[in-house]
Amino acid sequence: MALYENNSCPVCGKQFQPGDDIVTCPECGTPHHRACYRELGHCAHQALHGDGYAFTPADPPAEQKSSAPADDTHTAAPEQKKKCVACDAELDGDAVFCTHCGARQPGAGEKYRPPILQDTTPDPSQYPGTIEGEAAADVAAVVRTNTGYFLSRFRRNKKVGWNWAAFLFGPYYLFFRKMYKEGTAALAIRFAASLIVQGAYASQFAKLTDFMSTNYTALMQGKIQPDAALVEPLYPAVAIMMGVGLAIHLVIALFANRLYHRKVFTVLQTVDDRLQDGAIFRQAPMLPEQMRLTQDEMRRMYLSKMGGTSVFAPIMAFLILDMISGLLSSIL
Repeated sequence: MALYENNSCPVCGKQFQPGDDIVTCPECGTPHHRACYRELGHCAHQALHGDGYAFTPADPPAEQKSSAPADDTHTAAPEQKKKCVACDAELDGDAVFCTHCGARQPGAGEKYRPPILQDTTPDPSQYPGTIEGEAAADVAAVVRTNTGYFLSRFRRNKKVGWNWAAFLFGPYYLFFRKMYKEGTAALAIRFAASLIVQGAYASQFAKLTDFMSTNYTALMQGKIQPDAALVEPLYPAVAIMMGVGLAIHLVIALFANRLYHRKVFTVLQTVDDRLQDGAIFRQAPMLPEQMRLTQDEMRRMYLSKMGGTSVFAPIMAFLILDMISGLLSSIL
């Protein structure tokens, strides 16, 4: 607080007082009352960030500078000390890093965040306000990646939108965003359509398969090509499958953001019940005793665990579908 003792909040204009809840802009360092910052939604000097603006604390009043007796110049003020936020070692008041454990020390107006939180959860001060009654920081904790895009879409709350990634990757995008039920349903529809088409054109597929198995070597060497009489009857089947696939991708692209909105807010609305019911969170026991998390930090880490993305899920979905297709082909 002493650093901003002679400064005022740029939003309400009131001078900072001891005990005020102060947050600083992560870009320029300007201090605000936390409530003012949340109400405004951004730094009061946001327009100046592009010009490289940096906050400079105001000098203390002249009478405060000269208040010390002139003949007391040999008496130095006691050096301020502080404790490391991670290991409780005693440090100089202006220390940036702990000389014992190396942990970074927060500056004025900052709140210490353990390294495990810095890697997995967003800084709450960067996401002020609420979205549909939920803290924007909690929403960002569930989304984790591409938070700016999704938070803006969630605030608009449109039922239909457009998501290019969902259009390109279709059902596998749903698995990537951990929407497993929706992704499974989309793959099941596409797989069922494939089975129906193959059943309707079973005789044509059988003739082409017999021809290719009988003349496999010659086909690989390029000596012969499949007869047009065998291939042309399958053109409608190929067109139907391409149409079904395109339709599925279009539907997913139009409703992916809405489906993800529902998933994120379902996680937010059930997280407290899950934690109270004893949901397991494996990261917590790995923290040393002096870095134990608060209840809010633990909750946000659990949100991050339930949300985020998964590269493993779409790969597994593809491999399982390919395995099922192979098994059915060998049986039928």
